[in-house]
Amino acid sequence: MLRYQAPVAVFTLTAEDLAAAGVREAGPEIAVVGTLHTENLGIERLIQNVLANPH
Repeated sequence: MLRYQAPVAVFTLTAEDLAAAGVREAGPEIAVVGTLHTENLGIERLIQNVLANPH
């Protein structure tokens, strides 16, 4: 799921089942739902993508 105009990103660390539930239940305010499997690269990429999207 990817909504460029939505203001909220949700990440569930390694809980893929929780991320899948988040995708099913997400309302229009949720921009992206996903997991972070590595603490260093995952957080770094999350921050880069959030900063790249002004919404």
